[in-house]
Amino acid sequence: MKIKAVISNNKARYEYEFLEQETAGVMLMGSEIKPLTEGKAGLTEAFVWIDIENNAVWIKNMYIKNTNNNAYSHGEYRERKLLMTKKQVVKWSKLVETKGVTIIPIKGFFDNRNKYKIELALAKGKKLFDKRNTIKERDVNKDIQRELKMK
Repeated sequence: MKIKAVISNNKARYEYEFLEQETAGVMLMGSEIKPLTEGKAGLTEAFVWIDIENNAVWIKNMYIKNTNNNAYSHGEYRERKLLMTKKQVVKWSKLVETKGVTIIPIKGFFDNRNKYKIELALAKGKKLFDKRNTIKERDVNKDIQRELKMK
């Protein structure tokens, strides 16, 4: 059985408030599979944009380590096409047109059929006071968990 590496964007939960989530497939080159199974990839700088004319969704700045240096290998930060239905693309493109809303990748994983998927979120940026509240809630939850372990 293969190890199913999960790549997550932990910074996203701190920076954004999630409104809606969706899963999309990713078109990959053959040389990108091995680094993904080993977990040598990152989503922290990645963002998603929609090409409305062609009904296509693309992910930019997703890092996948280049393990082989030959003519057929991939670029580490190349654009990758996301596989979504036309209905989903149209729906999300209308939602993104509203002010302050963006699409960000949350995590990447292999599904049951060994297809690589990325979980996307329709997100709105948090203000500074919202970030402070997130930190406070996290600290309170940690204190509660410590107390429960002691008992």
